[in-house]
Amino acid sequence: MRYGRMLGSAVMGLVAAGLLGACAGTGGRGMTAGPGDVKRGEYLFNQPGFGGGKNGKSCAACHPGGRGLEQVAARYAGRDAELRSMVNRCIRMALKGEGIRDDSQAMADILAYLRSLGG
Repeated sequence: MRYGRMLGSAVMGLVAAGLLGACAGTGGRGMTAGPGDVKRGEYLFNQPGFGGGKNGKSCAACHPGGRGLEQVAARYAGRDAELRSMVNRCIRMALKGEGIRDDSQAMADILAYLRSLGG
């Protein structure tokens, strides 16, 4: 019985670490994305260290309140691969990060937020 509790605690710890990792900037590596969530995307957009960023900046440092990204939904309609590439380019160049997986929950969430900026 004691072994079962220890194993259960270990599994819960790993689950929590994975979920926290997605929000803390690891990009949810190894997780399969569900539908994007605008609120989670907004949270990630404003987090220094998103995508493994190492310079203490967030996406909002260059785009406060999403400024300059209002046309993303229209400009990248039907071009999801291109938009994911743009997100990772900004993470690598501006945030000095590693980027996030295209199929991660973090990517689904940040795209949902970016698409919401157009109104």
